[in-house]
Amino acid sequence: MNVYSVSEIGELIRGNSYVGRGIVVGKSDDGKKAVFAYFIMGRSENSRNRVFVENGEEVNLRLMVNIPNCKNQRRETDTFT
Repeated sequence: MNVYSVSEIGELIRGNSYVGRGIVVGKSDDGKKAVFAYFIMGRSENSRNRVFVENGEEVNLRLMVNIPNCKNQRRETDTFT
């Protein structure tokens, strides 16, 4: 893959059942703003329980855990910035 070429993200990940994690950098449609995206894809239950949470100007990654026999079965655990 040529990291300097312009590609469609759909083309790059098509046919890959597990893309893992990635960073996408580009421009807005009008070309005036930079666009940055980070994505994660989990295989295990713990990996799938990662949640991005907006906190002011920061985005934090939180882990959600299942609690058996509890009315609200999910709760937040550690926050990673």
